[in-house]
Amino acid sequence: METKYELNLGEIERGSLAVIKSLVFEGEVLKSKVWRMTVNSETDFDAPLPCMWEGDTEITPISLAEMFPAEYDYLKAKFGQVA
Repeated sequence: METKYELNLGEIERGSLAVIKSLVFEGEVLKSKVWRMTVNSETDFDAPLPCMWEGDTEITPISLAEMFPAEYDYLKAKFGQVA
């Protein structure tokens, strides 16, 4: 069984992004959980997201730059954080 992560920017116009954690076995998704966060121009996209899904006992830090580089660049540009 493996864990896969997906970033959903579907509601970014309303200032919300979601990280989806899926448990996958032999190519089939067994269970998915969503963690949401409100974002704006003050959000530090360089800091790992402090994801904690329902049922978890620890925070899973998710680095946008490492795990989702294209989305990271998009968010930085969208919220005016490009140097």
